[in-house]
Amino acid sequence: MNKTYELLIDTINSLPGIEIGSHIFDKEFSYIKSNWSGVFLFFHSHQLDPEGLFFLTRCLDRRYFQHGHKWTIQLSVGDMKYDNGDRPIAYQIFRPFLDGDTEEVILSECLDLVENLAYHFNHEGFMTGYDMDSTKYKDSRLQWTKEAWERKTKLDNIIN
Repeated sequence: MNKTYELLIDTINSLPGIEIGSHIFDKEFSYIKSNWSGVFLFFHSHQLDPEGLFFLTRCLDRRYFQHGHKWTIQLSVGDMKYDNGDRPIAYQIFRPFLDGDTEEVILSECLDLVENLAYHFNHEGFMTGYDMDSTKYKDSRLQWTKEAWERKTKLDNIIN
């Protein structure tokens, strides 16, 4: 699997209350493009901790993500409760294929999404304004972006 896809999956999977169940990124892109109408990741959001779902939804929103008009979160309902007792709601991140899409386009958008997740995690106004608990992200790749983000801010302040 491509390292960019791994980065995206690991980052989303480490959000509080989010568990990716399946995805198609382990297949060759040509196979994906000829057999599906787009790329997708199925995930579960724990009912007792909706913070990760809110965070992810915000980061995919068309107002805050330059590709948000293409990427969506869809949901479906099953018949069996999850093992932890949660209602059987399944979520899917879906990005339909458009004319001219190549794997490079999809990879670039995946990196943009990871960058947007990091931006939101490091945006103090967003995190505090919505009472987000950054300690819940302790095992997340987003934690190590905090130090890099602080360095970037300091450099920007020196330059400007």
